[in-house]
Amino acid sequence: MNWKIYKYELEITDSQTIDVPAESVVLSIKNQHEKPVLYVLSDLDCERKGKVRIECRGTGHPCTGTEPFEIVETVLFDDGNLVFHFFTHRMPIPYRESIS
Repeated sequence: MNWKIYKYELEITDSQTIDVPAESVVLSIKNQHEKPVLYVLSDLDCERKGKVRIECRGTGHPCTGTEPFEIVETVLFDDGNLVFHFFTHRMPIPYRESIS
C-alpha cells in the first residue's frame, strides 16, 4: 500500500460527488483560503475508483433527511459570517465494474 493525503476543492452547492480511489478514507472538510476543501487519505496503488457524496447546507436552511451523517463538518467563511455544514461518509462508494 502506498498512502498519501490528497485535497479536493469543493463547491458551495447543495450536492456534489467527488471521484477518489476506492481504497480511501475521508478525513475532513475545512476552509482553505475561503474555499471548502475535502481531505482524503488514499491508497495510490488502488486502481478501482470510488465516489464520495457531499451535501452542503447553510445554517437555517432545510435538510432533506437523506444527507449522509457519518461525517458532519461545520465550516466558517468570511470571518464567521457565512456558516456551512457539510455532510459526507467516511469511505467512498466503489463504482461498479461493468459486467461483460
